Amino acid sequence: MTPNPDSPKFIRHEIPDNASVRALRLREDYNLLRANMEACVWHHITSDCLRLYYNTNDGRVRITVGFTDKNKHSHTFSILSYRGKRLQCEYEFEGGVDAPVVSFRSYAEWLMLQLWQYEIDAELCKCDRGLVISADLDTAYDVMSKMLDIVTNNIKPIDWFLSKEPVWQFYRTYYDLCKMLPLLQAEASRGRWKDVTPENFRLVRNVDCALICLDYTDNRNYTMQFRLGMTKTGFAVERTDKFMDMFYHFENHAPNDELRAYFDKENREFSNIANIMLEISFSWKALLFHSDDGFYINTYRKNAFQKYCLMLDWIIPFKNRYEATELYIAPELLETKKRLEASLSTDLEISKEQEPDLIFTHGHFIETPIDEDSSDECPF
Repeated sequence: MTPNPDSPKFIRHEIPDNASVRALRLREDYNLLRANMEACVWHHITSDCLRLYYNTNDGRVRITVGFTDKNKHSHTFSILSYRGKRLQCEYEFEGGVDAPVVSFRSYAEWLMLQLWQYEIDAELCKCDRGLVISADLDTAYDVMSKMLDIVTNNIKPIDWFLSKEPVWQFYRTYYDLCKMLPLLQAEASRGRWKDVTPENFRLVRNVDCALICLDYTDNRNYTMQFRLGMTKTGFAVERTDKFMDMFYHFENHAPNDELRAYFDKENREFSNIANIMLEISFSWKALLFHSDDGFYINTYRKNAFQKYCLMLDWIIPFKNRYEATELYIAPELLETKKRLEASLSTDLEISKEQEPDLIFTHGHFIETPIDEDSSDECPF
């Protein structure tokens, strides 16, 4: 007969020395958690809150930490190993409020947003009472530790659970962007925009925004950001069900004041011309807001994909053709000129005769692996 791998007879509460390399690595995480608990690193949590389960049949490991807070709410944190190389961290909230209400705010949802700020990609589960986070041997302990840090330092009062304030307002926007992302990648794979590949479109979400990003950088002086979605400062942020924004933002991180001033000047000229160009193509079902150093467009959500593609159709070729209004002469070159003039007792001139400088073609579009959401139904 085939043994039941979940039978209690296979469960041990310690990991033997002859276990797999992965199980032994998780034993190290378990021991580190225990040491920190014995050192009182996390308020509310002692080593009695820690449990280890090792399955001798298939080598799976489960590490759990559980405690009950002052509101009599239970918090359970887990690291689970599965067959293959997959690991998963989990969080589960249990409890209610002593009030005649149909529903209350989700603590798991609040925790999810906090984890996003640390680039931990948590997802809601268990009817918004839990979180799941994909991990590996190098990140599992860090994820568990960060969850414990956040939760033990942020036990909410009961009034918080009864508040009507939304925890995150961009679910609708994020869901729509998940559907637009593969469409944009398909357009890029057909070569619609020069030098843009499917991997260049990135889906970004955090407490303050949900965005599709296409960023161009020279790795030293600037990043040109072409984005679609919604931010907390958006024009119609209270109507994420109806509108979306797209915008261009120039991030200047040149290493000195002279170079920063030079790129700011060139970007202002680039933006001024871009605004004039976009006036023509965005006069229908869109609002174009002018800026000295960028532009901002608000449109109906149903037209957002079409409008964003149109924006890129205009802006990317213009970026590739834009000529610098003047040649940048580095201060170091001017100092060298002065020294030579003093040494030679003569006047020297720096020649500015050269081919036009296509200033915004010296970089590349940023590539980042993307986890796509392939669900067919809106979960929000």
